[in-house]
This record gives sequence, structure tokens and C-alpha cells, in this order.
Amino acid sequence: MSQANWDWIADGEERWRTIGAIVSGRRFRILVVIHSYPDPDDETWVQIISLRDATSHERRGYEICNT
Repeated sequence: MSQANWDWIADGEERWRTIGAIVSGRRFRILVVIHSYPDPDDETWVQIISLRDATSHERRGYEICNT
């Protein structure tokens, strides 16, 4: 499961924050992706700006909303 939320505008471009869970090998990870849609009419084209492990605060919020 993942949650995508509009986050802010930078350089005239909308930035989105998505948090979701993956399984990598035997590890369960919660990741945060910051991304944009360079063409607002085409949601299949996504530009990844950053990808990182969720902080403990983000992880708790994700777990509360998805249990």
C-alpha cells in the first residue's frame, strides 16, 4: 500500500510525497519518494526527485494509517 499527497511547489512544478512499503529480500522497508509529474496531463510519466527510508515519525504514521 502507498499514500500519495501533494506536498509543495518548487521551481513552478508540483511536488508529491508518496510513502509506501516494499519487501527487499527478507527485509520489510517503508520508503518515501518525492516526485513530480512533468506533464500534468500524463500521470504515467513520473520524475523521481528523491527516494529514501522513512524516518521513525513517518514510519509510525504510515503504520497507524495502514493497520
